[in-house]
Amino acid sequence: MERLQTTYIDSVILHNPPREILEGKTKHEEEFQRIKRMGKIRGYGVSIDTLEELELVLNNWDVDVIEILFNIIHQSPKHLFDKVKERGILLAVKVPLDSGWLTGKYNSNSKFEGIRARWSQDVILKRAMIVDKVKAIVKDEDLVKYAIGFILSFDAVTTVITGVKNIQQLDTNIKASEFKLSNELKRELERLYEEEIKPLNLPW
Repeated sequence: MERLQTTYIDSVILHNPPREILEGKTKHEEEFQRIKRMGKIRGYGVSIDTLEELELVLNNWDVDVIEILFNIIHQSPKHLFDKVKERGILLAVKVPLDSGWLTGKYNSNSKFEGIRARWSQDVILKRAMIVDKVKAIVKDEDLVKYAIGFILSFDAVTTVITGVKNIQQLDTNIKASEFKLSNELKRELERLYEEEIKPLNLPW
């Protein structure tokens, strides 16, 4: 903490911990509570990906913050958002643009390197199809403000973690955070997920 020039850390988050930790079978939370009482941290929580993991956390932990994978293409965690809000847990959303797909810039011909090379050609084709349908719903080629607006339309969401590579992207994301998605568009995007995206069971 000396290097951070502080006497405490606002929040410590375990990133994608194994199931046994989420089930409360280890002493991780006990240790977090101890250092919280010492004033070394203000809060603690976990970074997770799925509805199942969210349920495990809510049933077994007394966290202050949860970081969750949630976006137009991965909507399942929303079914427990009311419980998150009732518990007073801060909710941070990660991967809001689905690793770039929900910017609208990728299509079926896009080539990927690095971590994005994890997608098979089948997954690329299915994601491209979804993006086209989202564009048809919002009637726009640039999807950033709709993707972020969709997430922020849920009261339980505290903040959205958007990666940026330059000032232009930062400005775009800030402006998108001020966009209010209409209830009609929200319902259409939720319908698209339930009827067409969910059955595909796409990996992140």
